[in-house]
Amino acid sequence: MCLNSALNKMFKNIHILNTGFCWARGRILAAGQSWAEQKLPVLCIALEDAQGHITLIDTGYTTRFLQITKYFPEKLYALATAVDIQENQSALRQLQGLGFSAKDVKKIVATHFHADHTGGLLDFPDATFFCSERAWLHTKARSGLNAVRKGILKAQIPADFAKRALLLKNQDFSIKLPNLYPFEKWADIFADGSAFAVMLEGHAAGQIGIFIPLLNQKPVFVVSDACWLSISFQKKAYPSSLVRLFIDDYAALKTNIDKIHALFQNYPELCILPLHCAEAWVKSASF
Repeated sequence: MCLNSALNKMFKNIHILNTGFCWARGRILAAGQSWAEQKLPVLCIALEDAQGHITLIDTGYTTRFLQITKYFPEKLYALATAVDIQENQSALRQLQGLGFSAKDVKKIVATHFHADHTGGLLDFPDATFFCSERAWLHTKARSGLNAVRKGILKAQIPADFAKRALLLKNQDFSIKLPNLYPFEKWADIFADGSAFAVMLEGHAAGQIGIFIPLLNQKPVFVVSDACWLSISFQKKAYPSSLVRLFIDDYAALKTNIDKIHALFQNYPELCILPLHCAEAWVKSASF
């Protein structure tokens, strides 16, 4: 790919959208925090290309969550997690406020399938989905209470998801990006150099993180829920072992926090963005 072609594929703008809030005890989220409840934003990312099209990384919450969780077994999710969700905070409504329509959203990357990341999938019927094959198979195999126990609300996922999805398989993660060591295996999500995925399992089976080399802006590494707070990767402040009750693999989660910490030290100009960190959300206003 020639230089001009590569530059044309890069995203020219990024919008950090907060789609609502949830609450969690600080000490659960990261060592050294108090046991007081913290109000966490629920972020998703809108990437704008040179043609005016939008690629979303996750879709956050919508008020659809409130309707789905009125009934069992989905109500168990709402009982476990306090939320604040307003209609005008959905990714779709915020994009409309920026001058875009649902049809402008051509691609959606699902980092994983927990309900606070999939709330808006149904709002974009023309989008192609991208996710890891492992994440999709893990989600597809679950329903009812078994899905809710894993943080999944199947009613938020389009019935035609599989038909519209391009799944990243193990062999796709074969690219080395030397600046991003110690993460060694990346996938070129759209086969154009505009965004790269890496496996970030631990919090959820098949979870991926996304590296975005933005045009004329500092690069961004969206780490999804590999950690909830920036202090986790800044100081290796691991979540409480109590999270074993609801995450997929605690040892893998700690390993990936160690890797993100190393990247944070080695690549200071990189913006590392957890999708529930209020500090990172405030800092993102500089984009």
